Amino acid sequence: MTAPSFWEEVVIVRLSSRESGIPVKEFPSTRALALLLARATLINNEARERGFEKSGFDISFKSMLLAFLISDDPWSQWFKPYVQAKTARVDELLRERHFQVRKEFEELDT
Repeated sequence: MTAPSFWEEVVIVRLSSRESGIPVKEFPSTRALALLLARATLINNEARERGFEKSGFDISFKSMLLAFLISDDPWSQWFKPYVQAKTARVDELLRERHFQVRKEFEELDT
């Protein structure tokens, strides 16, 4: 399987201060990466609402990993075999974030 093209549509991602909502940084991104970043943010925000207290950031390594694993964009499809080959403990990561069953997590952004 080859990696997806870098020559996809470009969008601007804006990182904002959680307190003020004011953008603090902007950078160009593919639409797929922007959606993965948004999904990772959604995962950590939902985890905080469920009582997960470790996540002080909107995006973390583990939330990005989980975002890749539930997404069906070309980047995620390219990445999944690597993760599966490394036997990532997805269910354990989900329980750590107070998602009791994988279905709750998979339905998060539908």
